[in-house]
Amino acid sequence: MEQIKQTVSVIIPVRNRVALVMGTLRSVMTQSRQPDAVIVVDNASTDETAEAVKFAFRNWSVPEGHKKPRLVLVSEEKPGQGAARNRGLREADTDWVLFFDSDDEMLSNHINRAMTVAEQNPDAEIVGWNVIYEDPSGKRKLQAFYSADSQFHNLFHGSLATLRYMAHTDLFRRVGGWDENIPIWEDIELGSRLLNQ
Repeated sequence: MEQIKQTVSVIIPVRNRVALVMGTLRSVMTQSRQPDAVIVVDNASTDETAEAVKFAFRNWSVPEGHKKPRLVLVSEEKPGQGAARNRGLREADTDWVLFFDSDDEMLSNHINRAMTVAEQNPDAEIVGWNVIYEDPSGKRKLQAFYSADSQFHNLFHGSLATLRYMAHTDLFRRVGGWDENIPIWEDIELGSRLLNQ
């Protein structure tokens, strides 16, 4: 049976993080498998963030034989990560969405590994992975993704924290997207709704 190639958008909300978002975008640009779209949502930045993203997009280069992703920069004036992420979700036209924060970085095979799992498991609606967390002192810790007892591990170990999974675009839309009124742990709340579908 032939595997069907699936598509993915990386959605990155950002506010006043010029230096950090450049590192994030660099890590996406150097993926061994490029995403199909990179959607950056500028959440009312008052610094040079939007100009830095435009610069990164103008200079986006991909290895020979790779297709350049659709690069989108949009604005969301309503403050908050939830509003910014929902704005990005409205722009997505791919099978999968991977939300990624503007202070995180991907290992070079991140997209390839995630999409390979998605394509090998056509009934899956959520694909998760382990992450390496680095604290301000530079100490690193592996945070495992748990597929068993998923609600428990989401609530107590943050298994569906933003950078730890991707889901079908339609699934995010079916549950109503991000709750824009929750100031903290909005990813855990969304994860609970996704798991209840």
